[in-house]
Amino acid sequence: MKSMTPCAAKNWDRIKLRLGYECAEPGCNCTENLQLDHKNPLTKKFDVKSRLSCKWVNLIDEVDKCQFLCEKHHDKKTRNEDWEVIQYKRKECIWLDFSYNPLLDEHQVHFTLDIHKKTGKKLYKILCKISEDQNCSFNDAVEKLMDMTFNEDNLSKLKRAKRGEKNEFSHLFNGGKK
Repeated sequence: MKSMTPCAAKNWDRIKLRLGYECAEPGCNCTENLQLDHKNPLTKKFDVKSRLSCKWVNLIDEVDKCQFLCEKHHDKKTRNEDWEVIQYKRKECIWLDFSYNPLLDEHQVHFTLDIHKKTGKKLYKILCKISEDQNCSFNDAVEKLMDMTFNEDNLSKLKRAKRGEKNEFSHLFNGGKK
């Protein structure tokens, strides 16, 4: 690994300590040149190594989704288990993140749109048109679109699908497979 800032080096050491610097593949005891791998690529929000200089508190949740694998096992997992999911995520342009706000005592849905992707650009234009036609803010247009799509029942089903339950939304969390 190339030289790191002191903060990045400290975080890298914390990650190695937290996850145990040994290949997670059963039977492999490799401890050299390990690669950080997201156990489930669908849950990946960002590449940890590219953000090692961030505050530790901003890395913890993402680090806990990871494991160390030797180069051989990381390549095997990527090419076999994760390949379809990786291809799916490359096309994905909308991310929904569910959270609970205890101060407001309510569940919230955070909507992120990647306008650098073709579908994201199209959806952005649609949301701008809704905003213009209905004389409302862009955020209000997003809420209107989500209200049309996600009622309370659907939100509950989405949350359960994200946790692994099989339902009509499961394909959103398993690489597009219905």
